Amino acid sequence: MLTRLLMVTASFVIATPALAGGCGMGAHTHDPREMAIKYFDKMDKNGDELLTKDEFTDSSFSKILKSFDILQPNEDGVVEKKAFTEAFIKAHSKPKTEA
Repeated sequence: MLTRLLMVTASFVIATPALAGGCGMGAHTHDPREMAIKYFDKMDKNGDELLTKDEFTDSSFSKILKSFDILQPNEDGVVEKKAFTEAFIKAHSKPKTEA
């Protein structure tokens, strides 16, 4: 289940550069935590840190993911910001290499 969520969150970076907004020109990096928060906040219209199916459906991300269930809502039927952010960070963290 977590693996599927990690793969889905990876699709945000690959498939949604237009949704992320302009980055400007030149080389730069994105912090996974900042990106996760930005994506989640775009979907969480009322700012309660819980993503409902209706909020997801009304967001532009629903055109990319097609199903709210891919985000693995909890037993209350919502996706919590903390869980989303942690999964996104795990999916987008670079593995540490030995020097």
